[in-house]
Amino acid sequence: MIWLKRTLLLSLALSAPLAAQDFSGMDMPISPVQNVGLTNIGTISVLKAAENRSRGRVSSGLPGFSSHASMQAQAADIPAPTPGAVAKLRFQSNQAVSEKVLQDVSRSFSGGDAAKAQNFQRSLAGDNVIGKFRSLLGKYGYSSDNVADVLTAYLVLSWEVVNNGDAMRYPSGVEALHRRIQAGLAGNPRLLAMSDAQKQSMSETFGYLAMIAAATRNELERKGDQMALAKLQDGVNSTTRKLGIDLRTVKMTEQGFVSLQ
Repeated sequence: MIWLKRTLLLSLALSAPLAAQDFSGMDMPISPVQNVGLTNIGTISVLKAAENRSRGRVSSGLPGFSSHASMQAQAADIPAPTPGAVAKLRFQSNQAVSEKVLQDVSRSFSGGDAAKAQNFQRSLAGDNVIGKFRSLLGKYGYSSDNVADVLTAYLVLSWEVVNNGDAMRYPSGVEALHRRIQAGLAGNPRLLAMSDAQKQSMSETFGYLAMIAAATRNELERKGDQMALAKLQDGVNSTTRKLGIDLRTVKMTEQGFVSLQ
């Protein structure tokens, strides 16, 4: 599956671009994630196991690339979830849930300032940020109504922000990451038992975080504000570390995320 072109995502310009220090200090609205124990459901362990296995499989060619045989072996190590479990990763969206997520995200970025939260909410709604996230995923074969698809997008786009990277160099690696995430989530009874509203809340939160981070990065790069960009990168990585993934310790390859250690 061909991954999202970063240039399309970074064409998004928020009406009120978010200050990097606000992102780094935000109270991330990940209660829907924490409620199902995302860091303990097998997704992280699947990723780490794949990283450890791939460390011994990198070819002697260009750094970060694997041979075709290595990629086949890596893919074989990824457990195939049942179709029924995969189907349960999808959900039906509800407008009322979307409105609540928008409110929660706006408050989280506003430091308790009600007026600032309202302004930011109007900006996100006016720019149809979550709608653009849905359209972007759909154009490249992913669904914003699928938890595994959304989590993959969130992690890849966050990795790009944190590491000034371009995941488009490794489309096979992104799909390998997607398979691992799908396998981990599909093997978690607690997540599969979540209501559609809970899955939607978690997924749209990730969508906002990814889009806001990418748009903010684009704005800071345009301005040449390296200090603010560094704060943004620290903030994004701090957020993913709450999920158990330190994006500074992995690189993207044709095998997916591979540990730098």
